[in-house]
Amino acid sequence: MNRLFWAFAFLLVHCTEPRNIRDVEIESVDGRQISIDSLLDVRDHTAFVFFSPECPICIQSVDELLAIDSVHNSLVYVYPGTYYNDSSIHAFHKENRIDALALMDTSNTMVRLLKAEVTPQAIVTNRKGETVYTGAIDDRSPDFGVKRIVITERYLASVLDSLSKGSKPPYPSTVAHGCFIE
Repeated sequence: MNRLFWAFAFLLVHCTEPRNIRDVEIESVDGRQISIDSLLDVRDHTAFVFFSPECPICIQSVDELLAIDSVHNSLVYVYPGTYYNDSSIHAFHKENRIDALALMDTSNTMVRLLKAEVTPQAIVTNRKGETVYTGAIDDRSPDFGVKRIVITERYLASVLDSLSKGSKPPYPSTVAHGCFIE
C-alpha cells in the first residue's frame, strides 16, 4: 500500500501535464529554460508562431513575419516535436535574419494547450494566456495546395495592429493551411 501511495505521488508531481499555457516551462533554442508565465507578463499580447524550417509555406512566410516583428516585437517561434535540433534552428534563424525567441516544444505541450494543428499557424494570446486569435499569418495559402501570387489579407498583422490600438481583433480565427503537426 505504501509503494502504491508513493508511485501515485510521483506520477502526480512529475507526470501531470500543465492545464494552462501560463504553467508551461519550456526550453529555448539557445538552451535557456523559459517560463511562459513570465513571458506573458512582459507583453499585452504574444503571437506564438508554430513553425517548421522545412515547410514551404513557413519558408515563404519569413519576410512577412520579419515585417510584423519589426513593428510589434511580439513573435515567439515554436518548433513542435523532435524533428529539428538546436543547431539546425539556429542556422535557419541566422540565415533568415530571425531575431525572435524560438522555443523547442519537444513534448508538444504548447501544441496541445494552444490547439495548434499546422505550421505555420499563429496563435495570439493575451496576458492571461487566453487565445484572442488563431489561424493563418496571411492569405498566401487559401487552401491545401493552392498558393496566391499576391497576398491580399495580412491576418496576423491586422490582429496585432488592432490589439496595439486597444481594439478588438478583426478576426478571432482564420483557417491556417500548411504542414500538419504530428
